[in-house]
Amino acid sequence: MKLPRPFSSAQAATALPNSVFVYGSLLSPQVVEVLLGRIPKSIPAPCRLYGYSRHPVKDQVYPAIIPASSTSTSLVDGMIWCDLSDREKSLLDWFEDDEYQRTSVVVETSKELHYYTTDAYIWGNPLSELDLERDWSFENFCQQHLEWYLAHTVRPCREEWDRDQDL
Repeated sequence: MKLPRPFSSAQAATALPNSVFVYGSLLSPQVVEVLLGRIPKSIPAPCRLYGYSRHPVKDQVYPAIIPASSTSTSLVDGMIWCDLSDREKSLLDWFEDDEYQRTSVVVETSKELHYYTTDAYIWGNPLSELDLERDWSFENFCQQHLEWYLAHTVRPCREEWDRDQDL
């Protein structure tokens, strides 16, 4: 498990089972509601994952996170969705596909200055598929791509998941 930079062994991270740290399209309650059929309880932003960087996936509207170099003080802002059912976790795994690996991480909540152990989806494909020169903007995603993403990615994915579960 990769620990955040400010985390020290003298501090304890609270395990947060059935949760996931999100940093991209899943920050959007609309995306989560269409995908899961509900908006779960959350620990809202600002939550920070230290030691990682976020980059756009080339030719896509969503990002990925990767471990930063060991000398880096990189961080990724996001939030934590909580109280996910096993079915919802399976759905998220399926939605994130093989490109991402669900990995246990330690996230800092800036409001409470508390640390939680949760899961995050870390990029597992070649780095050449990322635009490593840029960061990804949630605001830009919402303004320019959210409606298209809901209609052309999220809703079709949920419909396919439901069909597969009925078989």
